[in-house]
Amino acid sequence: MAKGMTVLHFSYIFADQTLEFEPLSITQRITIPAEPLKIHWEKRECVVDGKRIAMSEKEFLLIQLLYDRANRLVPIEEIKHNVWPERTTGADGMPDVSMDELNALVYRIRKKYGKDTFVISAVRGSGYVLEMDSK
Repeated sequence: MAKGMTVLHFSYIFADQTLEFEPLSITQRITIPAEPLKIHWEKRECVVDGKRIAMSEKEFLLIQLLYDRANRLVPIEEIKHNVWPERTTGADGMPDVSMDELNALVYRIRKKYGKDTFVISAVRGSGYVLEMDSK
């Protein structure tokens, strides 16, 4: 129904023939189902169940990397290089990022956006996978 429409109510009670008008907004609330997740990469924000949530720099880099490779394993080494490019590298060529730091970032993402928004699975000792039904 279009905005501004009116709903008519008729009463058929004996000796009480009334005609009432009321705005449609009182009778029926039209709700448009919100998408559970919408990512605005250019704004670095997510809309989760209609609520806008800004991404930090590290959250953005990790979510984007995992999203681009959804349903595939992203190795720890690749995550460290892409999410912490500013860190100095050790003798092995890896950025100086501890596993505790990486795990804490994943934990913060799950907590901030909801554990069902970004289903990030850890593959022990190998990396992470963003599990998505469709992209």
